[in-house]
Amino acid sequence: MLGTTIFGSPMRSGGASVAAGRGLAWRSLMLLIAMLISLQPLAAPAPATSGPHITTIGVESADRIVIQGRDFGRACPHCEVTADYEHGPKIALMIEDWSDHTIIARLPDLNAGDTAQLQVRAAGGISLPAAVHLRIETEKRLLVHQRSARKVGDKGELSVAVSQAPARCAHRSPVFAGAELRVRARRFGEAEIVSQPQPYCQDCKPVVVRWYHEPTGQIDFEVLGTFRLVEGVCAARMR
Repeated sequence: MLGTTIFGSPMRSGGASVAAGRGLAWRSLMLLIAMLISLQPLAAPAPATSGPHITTIGVESADRIVIQGRDFGRACPHCEVTADYEHGPKIALMIEDWSDHTIIARLPDLNAGDTAQLQVRAAGGISLPAAVHLRIETEKRLLVHQRSARKVGDKGELSVAVSQAPARCAHRSPVFAGAELRVRARRFGEAEIVSQPQPYCQDCKPVVVRWYHEPTGQIDFEVLGTFRLVEGVCAARMR
């Protein structure tokens, strides 16, 4: 009894003191860590991007676009908008108007694909590329009109040239895009396109049409061609 009383009480008191000391040391350590963290310098904010930036490109007509963005600055001797065509050259566009947020330029169809990558080169730098879809303009032309009605019957084959001279700088010229046959009247006869070149060809093969009609019959048809209106590349604008 006496031994338990003597040794038991001091042991409980000593254990509590040790636990309290450990708790105080732990709180002190956590306080020191918090103080050290609070003394660390704050990370500097990431600098804002500078230089021109394209947000939208609006195609107003077959060759007129409006580029919206920011930090284009004022027009300068070396400021320009370049267009890198999908299947063709990279050129500098003709500028109609230039302000800090808006650029109006001419984007010609060069028969070099349906899209282009635009970049703005301003006094403050060069923008990231932005894609734009070209607005393609076409026209239809009558290539041939054939009418035949003989009592003994008739047949034939037509070869229609569709190649055009290449467009000159800043001038537009038609490029063959396709042909279609339109029958106006027929009796015991038929006509069909048996061969035509690939669309947008440079040195095109002719469109070939075969036709016939039986005795006392007739055939009356037209061949229409669709042409893409493209502009010639100016050497001075090549990049």
